[in-house]
Amino acid sequence: MKSESGYVKRPLALIGLTFFLTVWSLTTFGYSLIAIILPLLFSAVGLTMILKYKKRAIILVMTFVTFMSACLCFFVADRNLKNASDFCGEDRIIKGSVYDYYEGFDGIVCEIKADSIDGIETDFKIKVTFPQLKPDVIVKYENISFTADLTKFDDYKDSYNRNSISEKIYLSGKSEINQFEKIRNQQHTPMYYINLLREKICNAVIKFLPNDYGGLILSFVLGEKSYLSKQVIQNFKICGISHLMAVSGLHVYTWSSYLYSFLIHYLSRRKASLIAICFTLFFMALTGFSPSVVRAGIMMICVYAGHIFFKQSDSLNSLGLAALILLIINPFASTNISFMLSFSAALGLAAFGERISKTTQKAEEKFKNKIVKKLSELITSSISTCFIATVFTLPIMVFYLGNFSLLNFAGNLVAVNISMYIMIIGGIGAILSAIIGLLGQPFLFVAGFLSKILLKAINFLAQFDFLYFNVDNSYVKTLIVVFAISLIGLYIYKP
Repeated sequence: MKSESGYVKRPLALIGLTFFLTVWSLTTFGYSLIAIILPLLFSAVGLTMILKYKKRAIILVMTFVTFMSACLCFFVADRNLKNASDFCGEDRIIKGSVYDYYEGFDGIVCEIKADSIDGIETDFKIKVTFPQLKPDVIVKYENISFTADLTKFDDYKDSYNRNSISEKIYLSGKSEINQFEKIRNQQHTPMYYINLLREKICNAVIKFLPNDYGGLILSFVLGEKSYLSKQVIQNFKICGISHLMAVSGLHVYTWSSYLYSFLIHYLSRRKASLIAICFTLFFMALTGFSPSVVRAGIMMICVYAGHIFFKQSDSLNSLGLAALILLIINPFASTNISFMLSFSAALGLAAFGERISKTTQKAEEKFKNKIVKKLSELITSSISTCFIATVFTLPIMVFYLGNFSLLNFAGNLVAVNISMYIMIIGGIGAILSAIIGLLGQPFLFVAGFLSKILLKAINFLAQFDFLYFNVDNSYVKTLIVVFAISLIGLYIYKP
């Protein structure tokens, strides 16, 4: 944030980070403890600014205004969460649409976007278990009506409940009727038709590759893990690369940048950027607007908007803007695991992208042969990127998930690049197979072959499962988190 005379170079980065830290602290520690922690934090920030930058009083003013705004947004969201408990009770009549569903211990669990409960309009989701409901009768984003018994979460600090609340799921329940009543003469939303396209793509891939190869393609393309075996999911977890199977910034960046690179050869920069923005919005909808995808989507939209208005976008400012928009809409998203992993990795890569570029350039200069240069560029950038992403996400993995893997770095190094090729080739094949049929099968064949190679590599690494640790002790968690943060600090402030 280098500046002159109080001017802040990256105001959105500062605002977004302050907003995130404030709502995260409020969500994690509550009102009482935060009254002690935040004054100490602001005192440390203020002292640093005065000693190091002197003429930056504007930073303190901006930070304070952002802090108060974040507290206000959290207060409103917290009040809405508490008001949701008024709907607890038996035989509640619920109208809404199915946002997502999966198989639970007691039956099919559906996440319902509740439009009304007992005729009163609502603006949150509920998680309802149907013990005997068959999955084939569920259609996402279809308007339904049913009766259920609703309860609030007993412990908001529990990790499972906290992650549900971070997705704006405020109540849980159970329906003994086990049957939806579809609302007649309903007008389907665009999300309903987008989901039909998603299902058609999934069916086309699984019909051609009815095994883990097809499931891996779908997990990389759409984040759809339901077609993968439990063993494959466990192996990815042991290697510390489960994030590759969840739709994230990697997917948004890869798809939109490849599309933009193709269009720029035939269209003007502005037109190519406008189409890339439309595609990014469509992809966000196709993947259900998950927090990590929305974060990455907003960042990419900022990049393409810069092309349209002939301005150079700044990755840290874009990241701050993305965090700000997401957390204003839902402050509880600050504790969403996928959002935090995506946010921390993006923060590391945005902050040290220039250093990675310089390191890659130095490695290239040592060789004259073009092929060797390209190879050294790929290896150096992959190692640097994986190291930064691993270190920045380590505190989240340990503190919230209670595990970490020493295979993380090797797993990312092996899987990230090949997963991008599977994503692109498999994605093209999936779309062509869903629309045209046979034309997409050659692409799926190549993507399936690459998936086979990747699965063999991951299965080999997973044999060293003794390098995967579950961390239950709070002191050990704290030690590892402090170690990771110290590494980040040394990397920032080293001469």
